[in-house]
Amino acid sequence: LAGINADCELPASLNLLSDGGTQPLTNGFFADRWMGGEAAVTFTLPAPAHAIALKGMIPGGMNLPFPFHLELTLNGARLPSCTIPRPGRFRLSCLVPDEVSRSLKPGAPVYVGIKSEATFTTLADPRQLSLQLEQVDLKREHSTNQDTLEQYR
Repeated sequence: LAGINADCELPASLNLLSDGGTQPLTNGFFADRWMGGEAAVTFTLPAPAHAIALKGMIPGGMNLPFPFHLELTLNGARLPSCTIPRPGRFRLSCLVPDEVSRSLKPGAPVYVGIKSEATFTTLADPRQLSLQLEQVDLKREHSTNQDTLEQYR
């Protein structure tokens, strides 16, 4: 990853609600936490990652397809699809296959790509939007399911 100093320690968690502290490098997020069709986060991996956790909100009434599919990549390796079954707030954990996890080096930068299957616009906001994220984390826990989802209020 060009431009990243190996001595620069990036966190393994992105909190888009926080204004303080060291944050990972990001691309594709607007200041109001909305994501367009694609976004990326660069973390420093403290230990092998077995899941990518996402927390946020996806709106209803915008002609988005449900279930809504996200395509995630980790250092360019495509991960199993993550699915948000319905509009509203979500917390989701997407499995990182063992072969991908084993290829990651602790302490090295890790590039997470997030691609939405669709976007929307409104008359009041012409930006191409898909979902609004609050948090993205690399998780050490191993999940037995491809993805787990908890809808919350």
